[in-house]
Amino acid sequence: MEKPTGSPKREKSPTKIAAYTGMGIQMAAVIGGTVWLGQFIDNRQGYPQPWFTIGLGLVGVFVGIYIAVKPLLYQDKE
Repeated sequence: MEKPTGSPKREKSPTKIAAYTGMGIQMAAVIGGTVWLGQFIDNRQGYPQPWFTIGLGLVGVFVGIYIAVKPLLYQDKE
């Protein structure tokens, strides 16, 4: 029997999938943690507007994006 010709299907390795899943979890944890901290500070100080929640939430978004993009920029080219 001959093997079928054509391009072989590329399978993603489980380690790469796990790495990308881990990045998403890290982003969610950083953003969630900074928003929680902002709400905690706002409630503790009794501020009527959620300035710390907004500010720390934005900081969390930028830090989360940085954490997710940094490994992609410096990965070895295969």
